[in-house]
Amino acid sequence: MPAAGTVSGPVPAAFQEESLAKATIQRNFPTNWGLLREPRRPFCWDKQELTMEIDLIFKIAAIGIIVAVLNQLLIRSGREDQAMMTTLAGLVVVLSILVKQISVLFVTIKSLFAL
Repeated sequence: MPAAGTVSGPVPAAFQEESLAKATIQRNFPTNWGLLREPRRPFCWDKQELTMEIDLIFKIAAIGIIVAVLNQLLIRSGREDQAMMTTLAGLVVVLSILVKQISVLFVTIKSLFAL
């Protein structure tokens, strides 16, 4: 005896064609591609880290302004060597901040594409 909701006997041709079309679509266009999966996120992510932080831009701008003022003060007082060292120190600080952010970018890209 067939289960409730099932039809016994031959399956009409229209239903066979429809199921054949679905099977063909699933075979030719798989839905388990890596890009369609939910990206794996490291445990330390939260909404604040996913958005672009404007504080980073303000930090870099503040460091630039402070270094420029110190550079001008040291040059006016005749200490060009110390002015150059101050400029280089500011550059190193900004580059270290940027390297940290670039590493976060690479981790994000790696988790996005599941590499």
